[in-house]
Amino acid sequence: MERLEAWAAEALADPRAVVLDTETTGLESDSSIVELAVITTGGDVLVDVLLDPGVPIPHEAAAIHGIDSSMVKGQRAFGDVLVQLTGALTGRRVLIYNASYDVGRLRWELTRHYRAEGHSDPEASAAAWLDSMHFEDVMIPYSDFVGDWSDYWGNNRWQPLGGGHRALGDCRAVISVLETMSRRHGLVPAPGGEFDHAGERVTA
Repeated sequence: MERLEAWAAEALADPRAVVLDTETTGLESDSSIVELAVITTGGDVLVDVLLDPGVPIPHEAAAIHGIDSSMVKGQRAFGDVLVQLTGALTGRRVLIYNASYDVGRLRWELTRHYRAEGHSDPEASAAAWLDSMHFEDVMIPYSDFVGDWSDYWGNNRWQPLGGGHRALGDCRAVISVLETMSRRHGLVPAPGGEFDHAGERVTA
């Protein structure tokens, strides 16, 4: 438990750390991103965009995140914000709730983009971009922190994030989760969305 609390406190205090979240057209392997957000652990918004996935958003997906096809029509495509996204993530510690899912959606979008750009091996180009980043999952550490054991699954049950299923709200919910985990290590929210750690103001 102490190890998890220390990890959360250190992540929040790390000036290189950002939080990323996506909303998508579904849970399938070919689901596309319809909303993308990246914020610092101090709350500064680096990316917050709706994206046109190029396909209709299924009603069941829209019912979860509230984003329908009319809201993304005419918005930019993923490739149009790739430079901005790369700048927001490069050299950063990227915290994601259920990282395997969001990284999978990024891989899908990157591969589509590089294929459209005429890359000879779009999968390799996508892998190279992802390999240049540093992703960390928050969901598993938080689930272990809560400790809701399942004999059926043989591990601690995954905990819902509770961010409202919009990308920016979910990013902020991740910060709240990390705050909850780290309280015993002296890291508490400070006015203005920054954090005090060991008597010092920390900004991203």
